[in-house]
Order: sequence, then structure tokens, then C-alpha cells
Amino acid sequence: MGFSNYLRAILGKSHEILTPLLAFNLGLDSDKITSCTFFLAISYILVDWLKASRRDWKMYFHQLSQVLLSF
Repeated sequence: MGFSNYLRAILGKSHEILTPLLAFNLGLDSDKITSCTFFLAISYILVDWLKASRRDWKMYFHQLSQVLLSF
């Protein structure tokens, strides 16, 4: 619901939908790519450089994702 309201605010009374919709989707997708790259980099550093246990990291990451998804 939040995304659709934001998109409506961007569009306003304009009948031109392609450019604002493309910009909106590119913004969302770039945020997803940035987030995934960040977490993959953190995982690589913790597991390969700092020798953290993969099992422990997976459990921690799973708990973190559950907490973030509950909001």
C-alpha cells in the first residue's frame, strides 16, 4: 500500500505514466541490489576473513531477517 500511494503522489494529475513508473521501479530495484551486495559483502568478510562459523552466521542472519520482516 505504501508504494502505491507514493506512486500516486509522483504521478499526480499527469497522464504520462511511463517515465515516473520507470524511475520508481529503477529506484526500488537499485535499492534491492545495494542491500543484497551489502549483506553478501558482510557475509564474505565475516565467514572468510574473520573465520566466523557458517552455521552461526546463518542462524544470526535468519534471526535478523525475521526481526526486520516483522516490521
